[in-house]
Parts: sequence; structure tokens; C-alpha cells
Amino acid sequence: MQKSAFHAVGLSEPETLDEVRKSELLRVLGEADFLGVRDSTGADFLEKEGLSVERMPCGVTMLPRVCRKVWAKNETGSAMAAVKERFPKGWISVQVSGYRKKTFKPLIKSIAEKCARMNLGVVFFAAGTATGHDDVVELAKRANSFPENGAMFFPFRNIWDISSLISESQMCIGTSLHGRIVAMSAGIPRINLAVNFTKIKSYCRLWEHSAVPFELTAEQLGDHFENLIEMDRGMLKAHSLWLQESYLTSFEKMCQATGLKQADLVALSDGNHGEALKNSQSLMSEWASDPKTLKMLKRISRRRKKRREGVRATKSKPSSKSESTPLSRLPH
Repeated sequence: MQKSAFHAVGLSEPETLDEVRKSELLRVLGEADFLGVRDSTGADFLEKEGLSVERMPCGVTMLPRVCRKVWAKNETGSAMAAVKERFPKGWISVQVSGYRKKTFKPLIKSIAEKCARMNLGVVFFAAGTATGHDDVVELAKRANSFPENGAMFFPFRNIWDISSLISESQMCIGTSLHGRIVAMSAGIPRINLAVNFTKIKSYCRLWEHSAVPFELTAEQLGDHFENLIEMDRGMLKAHSLWLQESYLTSFEKMCQATGLKQADLVALSDGNHGEALKNSQSLMSEWASDPKTLKMLKRISRRRKKRREGVRATKSKPSSKSESTPLSRLPH
């Protein structure tokens, strides 16, 4: 008999579902042999509806461990060489969603002088370039306009290079949930810019360390930059190991529930990442060269964009209060 599992799914805004979609979602999820949910809102909602839920971190949590051999072989060397040569004393990684361009100016004002004083560079990167995500042209423009040539744009797009950039940085600042998850698992300081992304708050409520704030506005960041970057690395590293073990524990439960065996899966430490990337790029090229497939993908993208814009338009004005750690609790 065929079995099914949902692996660390996110459901941070269940209130946006109409009754038909909600009923269908609960039916499908209820038929699964394993239901892993990554965020607090989704897990609480599904349990209230009578479903059995396993709270598990996002699979991205495992990237630093999965990528260890890639980094050890210096397979990301060409991507990272320019960064390390430009900023030998270190850098902070910065990413901002394409929908949040007004954030750039106060952000740069908050961090430029402090990074220069600490001899740290600023590396802008794109966490994702699908519709509604990051604008690489804008990121590159902001890097080039940074005061005193103190920033650069990281143009590489594969997941191993981006994970390496974040993991080796002194701090990660951005609007991306997955960028934060990599930083959490790498054990480095991180902060999200307050742009009312509910999925970030919902995830952090389950998995972030109690001493680390969820988010700050770009203006607030200037007052707390030093406190953030000087956070106890031992504490952050211990928390990162706990996150990875939490994921592996839930992953094992999924395997048991579905009958999967570790031998049936690509070993975490021995995966052929280069070959996987090559196959993925080949598939994307094949899709892009097929007019019918490309037209379909564009149509789906437009529908998703309209749906997101509709949801945002119906939401009430966001509260100015943050659910993250109070600023008074940041280390002084």
C-alpha cells in the first residue's frame, strides 16, 4: 500500500483559506501517514482541527551539514574567492525582498558607518529570484552605491554558494525566512527586517533561541547592531546543533511512518550535489526552451502574484508592536 508524508510544510496564514480550500486541505493532510509542520501557527491550527502533527524544522536547517563536504573540497571556492579577497576581515550578508525597496535607504544608513568602523564589508545577495522575491538588479545597484566602496553584490545563484556566503559571514540581515534558517543552523547572528512577513514570526516562535530577536526595523537596527553582532557564538552554535538534531529526529519519524529506509535515500554526507545541480539546471533549460511549458509557468506565476496581492489588500493595517524579543532584552 502506498504511503504519503508531508515534510516540514508551512501554513502560517490559515485564516486566508476559504471554506472549500480549507476542507480540501484538511482532507488531503488527514490522509497522510506523516504530517510535519515547520511553523507554530500552522501546527496549532491543524491540531485544533483534529490532525496529528509533528513539529519539525525546515529541511534547509540541514544545509550546513549537507554542504560540509562541498565546502571542504572548496567546491564553492570560485564563488567565495572574490568575497574573501575583497573583505579579508569579514562581512555581513544582506538581502532585501524586491517588494521592500524602501527599506534600503534606512538600512544602509544604519549599517554603513558601523561596518566601516569594524572593518567589515557588506555583501548583498539574492535569496530567491522567483516572482515576488528578490530583485537582483536593485541589489547590485545598492551595492555599487554603498559609501566608500564598502559593499559588493554576490551574483552566484546556486544553493551551495549562497549557503556558504551566509554561513561564513559575521551576521545575516534580511527579509528572507530561508536566509534566516541557514544563519540559524550555521550558528551566526541574524535578524530579519520588520516587513510584516507572518511566516518568519510563526517559524521563529517555534525554533529561534529566546535571546535572539525575530526582527527590527531598519531604523532600529542602527541602535542594536553591535549587540547583535557580538552575541555569544557558543550559545548560537549550541542552538544550531539542537536544531539539526530536532530535524533529524523528526526525519527519522517520517521514515518510520512511511516505511522509508535510510539506504533508500541519498546519504546526507555523500550526496552528489554538483550532479544534482547540473540535472536541475538541465531540467530548467528544457522547460525554458519549450514554449508551452514556459507559457504555463508564466501563467501560474501571474496567478500566484495576484493571489498574494489580494491577500495583502484584505489584511488590516499591521500593528506596530513586534512579537520578537523586546529590545530591552538584547544584551548590552
